[in-house]
Amino acid sequence: MLPEVLDALIRASLAGSLGAVLVLILRVPVRWFFGARTAYSLWILAPLMAAASLIPTPAALALPLPQVLPSLAREIGGPVLIFWLAGAALLAAALAAVHGRFLWALGKPSLDGGGLPILRARDDKAVGPAVVGVISAKIVLPANFEGRYSETERAMVLAHERNHLFGHDAQAITLSALLRCLNWFNPLAHLCAHLFRIDQELACDAAVLAQYPKARRTYAEALLKTQLAGSVPPFGCQWPAKGENPLEQCIALLSAPVQGKRRKLLGGGLVAGLALFASALSWAAEPAPLFAMPVNTLHFWAGLKDDPAFMSHVPPKVVQSGETITRFLEVAEGEYYSVTLTPTLQRSGMVSIAADIEKDGQVVRRTTVMLEQGEPRKIRVGGRNLLVSAKVAN
Repeated sequence: MLPEVLDALIRASLAGSLGAVLVLILRVPVRWFFGARTAYSLWILAPLMAAASLIPTPAALALPLPQVLPSLAREIGGPVLIFWLAGAALLAAALAAVHGRFLWALGKPSLDGGGLPILRARDDKAVGPAVVGVISAKIVLPANFEGRYSETERAMVLAHERNHLFGHDAQAITLSALLRCLNWFNPLAHLCAHLFRIDQELACDAAVLAQYPKARRTYAEALLKTQLAGSVPPFGCQWPAKGENPLEQCIALLSAPVQGKRRKLLGGGLVAGLALFASALSWAAEPAPLFAMPVNTLHFWAGLKDDPAFMSHVPPKVVQSGETITRFLEVAEGEYYSVTLTPTLQRSGMVSIAADIEKDGQVVRRTTVMLEQGEPRKIRVGGRNLLVSAKVAN
């Protein structure tokens, strides 16, 4: 069981990494041509591809891929999985501690004049503006919010945080942090979590600038003041403390061409089509297992018998999963068949047995039976039943 879980995690991690690379390539040109909101929506590709890779693929639709790593002994899977999950738990605990310190600096929640849920910093520490909360998100404001920002700046800052609030951005950041924890060993995961936060902020900036098209300079000044906020909640929305300068990014956003509705719709269609294609490709791809399916030794039985009990007193043939066995059978006097059998252990633990039945050098039938390990199944050969069974050798 543990190796199968590890194999699924590896496949999801590889698929998600491919999606992340695609986003890294496209995010800047898409932002320029279709807008910051469209570029932000590109990030759905990585989790979609990871999730699609876990959905079982019908054999007829699968695109077999070469094995990336050599097969490893089944015993290795358990310790590696434990090490993987232990690293994820440690990083999650570290992020939770940082988030706890951020929340500790806040006072009790209240509602502002517009009915928005607000958390105020308890002192003059650089906390907020931000949005935190997975189930019930709230806006975080610094203690000196009224003194730091002018009236127009305050309105624009609150508009920015409302976009986070109603766009469920705090939940998206939390999911991003959890995926980062699960992929703690992958530098790409940490880079993408950082850039995802930046693209999220730029998407909200673009929404505010569309709402206040004549106050761009005022908004740039508000962003410059926001840089003073050094404490960033790992599970909340706020510009990264250590990252690209928000003022520089805002200036770049201001210099970008204004996108009309038609271009935005085109960008949304592009992202939707790309997400559908990438997810379908990730779902159809069927890489060779890394941990879950090393070369397995099977005990295999086949005989023209009427009673399945013959397996208890007939020694099995020892074969490898996927190995072919040919039997020459006389099913009646003077009536001979050649049967080629291929037992293969599946990921589910079941065994498939493919059979090619020949008579006088001609294939008269091809069939495949699926069976639980040790379960006998019948394959019709001429007028007789060929009993077959297989199970993993202990």
